[in-house]
Amino acid sequence: MLDPDFKVVERDYRRLQKAIRGALYPPGIEFFEQVGNRLKNMFLMGFRRSQAPDGSKWAPLKYRDGQPLRLTGRLRNSITHRARPGQTEVGTNVAYAKAMQFGLGNIDIPDHTRVINSIYGRRLEKPMKVRVRAHKRDANVPARPFLGIETPQKRMILQVYKRYLTKQTGQEPR
Repeated sequence: MLDPDFKVVERDYRRLQKAIRGALYPPGIEFFEQVGNRLKNMFLMGFRRSQAPDGSKWAPLKYRDGQPLRLTGRLRNSITHRARPGQTEVGTNVAYAKAMQFGLGNIDIPDHTRVINSIYGRRLEKPMKVRVRAHKRDANVPARPFLGIETPQKRMILQVYKRYLTKQTGQEPR
């Protein structure tokens, strides 16, 4: 038998329903969209400050003035994000991004044929094919990480999640 003093307030009932839905199901796509957008902006800020996601400075340039990874802006402008149910992806499709992120040391150059049009600054009458033997070359590109989930990004994701829970439940999480 129900207690005669027990009353159901519709507002509290709806808030409870919302809280249960939020607890039973993973965050909605709007959460992942917001995380992806915020991560992208953090990585773009890293280009402006010449720093890795963990806050460490990138190695300075040796052969020209300016900031690393900003000569043309191609890499910076290629950073995108995509949100899906249960996940978000932030990245780039630029071919040289991996070399910039992780650095590049010795690389193997395979045996190949090369066409040359000039020798010692003098133009040849007819282009020449030359065989180049396999060899190693030191590319000497230092790592300049521009993507990654480090402590600042983890804090931001936690902050976004707390806001998401507050919105879902109507109460501040502890």
